[in-house]
Amino acid sequence: MRENAGVKPLVRVDKISKAFGAAPVLDQITLEVRPGEILCLLGESGCGKSTLLRIIAGLEKADSGLKEVNIAEESLGFVFQEARLLPWLTVGENIKLVLPEAIAENQKNRVVQEVLEKVYLQEKSGCHPDELSGGMRQRVAIARAMAVDPGLILMDEPLSSLDFPLRLNLIGLLTELYEGQDRGGIYVTHDVREALLVADRILILKDRPSRIFEEITIELPRKERRLEMHCMEKLYHRINRVLMGGPVAGLPRRFQRMQYKGSEKNQPL
Repeated sequence: MRENAGVKPLVRVDKISKAFGAAPVLDQITLEVRPGEILCLLGESGCGKSTLLRIIAGLEKADSGLKEVNIAEESLGFVFQEARLLPWLTVGENIKLVLPEAIAENQKNRVVQEVLEKVYLQEKSGCHPDELSGGMRQRVAIARAMAVDPGLILMDEPLSSLDFPLRLNLIGLLTELYEGQDRGGIYVTHDVREALLVADRILILKDRPSRIFEEITIELPRKERRLEMHCMEKLYHRINRVLMGGPVAGLPRRFQRMQYKGSEKNQPL
């Protein structure tokens, strides 16, 4: 993540709450997303992570609280759990769907080629989705999100339908796409391993209704992270303890903060 102290956040929500009927889902959620970072919303399935993402995207309304989005709506990119490609269209045609109609056809073709090259699928523009593997289809979905040159990408469990070795490959691809960029990202997952490899910051959501139990900042660059690293293993187990049994004894229950700079020594674990 780039240094961005004092820079206006791309998104800020303050004390957002949401209920569906008599069932409260989110309680007093406050967060912000800064340029150049990926913020991960981590929690078990059904804890309201996707609802929060939909509120940020403007697809759902909060019952209370404030939301500030400092980028244009057309500068939002989306990647969902399923690729959501139209089967009767080619890969290239699926990507063109998100581009403004006013853009000339030759320019659209150029954008399609550029984003497919970024996900190493430049030879697949004329293929239909059923000719691609699951991993390839999800790479097309990522390319489609990149086609609008987004200032913020919202990713809702984008890799959960894939096996973990393939997820690792696509996490590496996401790392490449964010390298040296000012775009932000919000990444929803229930998988601790994904969160550790993808995020600059992790917010752990828990309880019914969901609250933010802990914020974790990871300073170690994404491209240098390995799950087998001692500091990552310890953090993995710590997060699981929070998810399963609450905060570690002796630390504040709500919104604990930790920073990991990559050193194996003197980590505040």
